[in-house]
Amino acid sequence: MKNDTNSLLINMLRPFLLLIVIINHCTLDYGQIMGETSHLGGAVFQVIQVFLGKTITPSAVNCFFLISGFLFFLKSQGTQIDLKQKLRKRFHSLLVPYLIWNVLGIVCLILLAVLKGNGVDDFTFGRIVVYLWCSNVWSEDTVNLLGWPTPMYGPIDIPLWYLRDLIVVTLFSPLIYRILRLLRYKFLLLVGLLYVLNIWTSLPGFSIDSLFYWSVGAYLSMNNKGFFPLFTKGITFLVIVVTVSILPVVTWLMVVREHIVLTGLLQRILTMGLICVYIQIFGYFAWNRKQIKVPEFILTSCFFVYAIHDFPRINPIGMVRSLCSNMLRDNLQIIIYLITPIMVYVLSLMLYIITKRFMPKICTILSGGRG
Repeated sequence: MKNDTNSLLINMLRPFLLLIVIINHCTLDYGQIMGETSHLGGAVFQVIQVFLGKTITPSAVNCFFLISGFLFFLKSQGTQIDLKQKLRKRFHSLLVPYLIWNVLGIVCLILLAVLKGNGVDDFTFGRIVVYLWCSNVWSEDTVNLLGWPTPMYGPIDIPLWYLRDLIVVTLFSPLIYRILRLLRYKFLLLVGLLYVLNIWTSLPGFSIDSLFYWSVGAYLSMNNKGFFPLFTKGITFLVIVVTVSILPVVTWLMVVREHIVLTGLLQRILTMGLICVYIQIFGYFAWNRKQIKVPEFILTSCFFVYAIHDFPRINPIGMVRSLCSNMLRDNLQIIIYLITPIMVYVLSLMLYIITKRFMPKICTILSGGRG
């Protein structure tokens, strides 16, 4: 019963979390289209963008980390042989598609450079390594309590920073397993404190987010604890109240862009709360067998959609942006912003279906064996 509930819960969460990720990336691009000028209802539009595209979006990738840690140790015996087998499987499901998608991104840049008549001298071995690991940077203006800068880095296919960090934390799974066996929840409290305070290295690939949430998922799985229910009814109610209370505060702080350290701290607390709320809501349906029917192709396409929706230079977000560029009007901007992520999701699904139909083996490889 518990395993079935976990499986149903995860299947319902994955498309929902993926849509939140797409909303985030559509927000980044949409801000560039609209610029910084004032529009009719501009303040309302700005709040909506910050709320949907900035405030809640960190919860999606971090929930993916949580699920990944849980699944890694599901039905695991914890032996050296067992961990080696799981690492071998992750080589095919994580590292291979990560390299392929980013190499395709580099090839795309080279082809575009050639078509534009530019040279390819910049594509040296060192530059290619950067493209594969940390060629993009964002959140350069963020700092933690100690005043350390805390930028984020991503490979040429930006969304795959999640996969990169997942690969790194997975490589450390034998060590994390032993620490969790020795310290149990004390390790989670320590890492959780470092996460909330954001006291950690900015070295690309070694994020505190991946370590904390992956370890929480691993701990739940190692101790045969399901996702639902996470807490008693009383604690669940308290978590919901705190989360709902912090949500508008964080949104407003991000709109006015003041108190950066406090904003980051509250947002990380909010992220933990939102993940708990997601699990409680979808867990209720899974536990009571009121399953939200998710088509099989939606589930198998999640990785492909995640990798392609913001692919470098040529991607569904750019296509939808071009389609909607002539429709941008003051009275339509909010509506267009809200439907853009859905259009991007649908277009990405169409590309998956076409690839699956005409190149099934390639589609399976690009999906890390999931397609």
